[in-house]
Amino acid sequence: WAKTDKLVITGDSAGAHLALCTMITLTNKLGKCPFSKASLFFGVYAPHQPFDEREKYVLLTKKMMTRFQKAYSTDYSKKTMVDLSYTSLPLMCPTQFIVGTNDLMYRGNLDMYANWRSSKNTGDLLIFKGQPHAFTTIPHTAATQAKLCRIKYL
Repeated sequence: WAKTDKLVITGDSAGAHLALCTMITLTNKLGKCPFSKASLFFGVYAPHQPFDEREKYVLLTKKMMTRFQKAYSTDYSKKTMVDLSYTSLPLMCPTQFIVGTNDLMYRGNLDMYANWRSSKNTGDLLIFKGQPHAFTTIPHTAATQAKLCRIKYL
């Protein structure tokens, strides 16, 4: 077994969902979380949840998100993607969650963090006022602040 006190995992958007699925799978398989920390930006944790109406459609529209959901799930009509907001979670590493208030998945991120904490996991939730989904890809102060928060956290 390799020493993993320096192993971290990150993910943004659908990548945050995949990173969290990886954390859950490995923790369940190994009996402990192999990561020392995680940082997840604007995750798609509740893929079938209705979209939040706050999104200003800077980078992602409801139509685009619906297309991504269909491509991501093998049978979207059966809603086969795991909704991590309400999944039973094992004890995992400290995790940072970052989301903007104008994100289509804002509510899903709040629900995910609530589930995270109710499962006795530790972590932080950073909310960036007025920021849309994937706001870290747009060069501005909030994007720089979020990226620096990730670096400092990890």
